Amino acid sequence: SVGSSRSGEVPVDKLVAYLSASEQAGDVESAVARPAHAEKTSCLMVDVEHHALDGSFHSKFSVEQYEQMAKKFKTSLEEHLANCGITCEVRLNPGPPKGFVPYHNIQGWYHHARMAKYREQTRWVEKPAKKLQYPRLGSFEVSIRLPQQTPASRAAGAWRGLPRTFEVFSKMKRKTMPKKVEDLARRLARQLECCRDGQEGAAQQLLTAFRPAPPDPPQEDAGDAACDQGHRCRRPER
Repeated sequence: SVGSSRSGEVPVDKLVAYLSASEQAGDVESAVARPAHAEKTSCLMVDVEHHALDGSFHSKFSVEQYEQMAKKFKTSLEEHLANCGITCEVRLNPGPPKGFVPYHNIQGWYHHARMAKYREQTRWVEKPAKKLQYPRLGSFEVSIRLPQQTPASRAAGAWRGLPRTFEVFSKMKRKTMPKKVEDLARRLARQLECCRDGQEGAAQQLLTAFRPAPPDPPQEDAGDAACDQGHRCRRPER
């Protein structure tokens, strides 16, 4: 024990000596690691999930082409954001969401550890644990996690109107790859700069700029006509 008194009060000099000894022994987290953790959480995080399964016939591009495009996007985005004064970290295939573990050592497949363990221990659940593939076949997905807000940045309106984590580009939803990933990185960096500066309407523009185009409206049948009530009615056949 720190002190022999049973009153619960500990002298300051003994408390300081105890904490110093514990820190040297590794019982208390070293203060040297705290600035690194603060820098990591205070920067902009950009995660890129791209196709990486070799020998697959489900994709038009090869793994090497996906890897080259991802590296070009990472280099270009880091350069443009550095010119804008935005500290960022771009990660390529950082891994599945938290809590997912490999599914029977099958490459690229994961399942949630807690749910899988629960289903093994109970007889009331018949369905197996939901599986997740990462990275997905033919994927090129870009998501962003905003840095932690400070009182100064919040007062300046930085990142106003944006969720903490959101997706900005999805090849699987758009069904097409960007013609040049350098242009995608340049446009994304410019819009992120506008959001950082708190410009009006910048958040909505960023969230909708890279969304897939809406599907084409269904073609009208020549035999359809509008009745007096405004409904689409079928013309009687002659």
